[in-house]
Amino acid sequence: MWQTPKTDWEIKPLVNGRYMGDWFNVEDYNRIIGNLRYLHAAGQNVYAVVFDILGMSMQDRFGFPRAGDINALEESLNRIATNTYAPPDYTGKMMWAGNGKTPTADDLNRIERACAAIYAKLNETPLTAFRTADGSAFIASGNTLMVR
Repeated sequence: MWQTPKTDWEIKPLVNGRYMGDWFNVEDYNRIIGNLRYLHAAGQNVYAVVFDILGMSMQDRFGFPRAGDINALEESLNRIATNTYAPPDYTGKMMWAGNGKTPTADDLNRIERACAAIYAKLNETPLTAFRTADGSAFIASGNTLMVR
């Protein structure tokens, strides 16, 4: 299910020793994964293409995504953009390393804005195909659907 992305991530200065900017939490991570899964399925239907995205595991409050999890998210977004619609301002994926730098507000905005742009494009593009759970597809041909 699609959830509205957060596209205004920002860093703010400390106030009385307390950080006042945005925090990236498990719910944000899970929202992005859910949106990527949605875009993957919708993109295959709209553009009548078949492609894989990487497995991405939802997290709970006892876990938090590691560098490999963020890399899977980045790679999946890149595959969706490559196979469906690449927003003009999407600069591609980043690679993250354990115990290295972490995604910044700019990185989160890049990811979530790309998801929002792809979602908008998919919603304005006529449906080309509809994939069923068993993998068969109905391909649009004029005003009819052809089973494939």
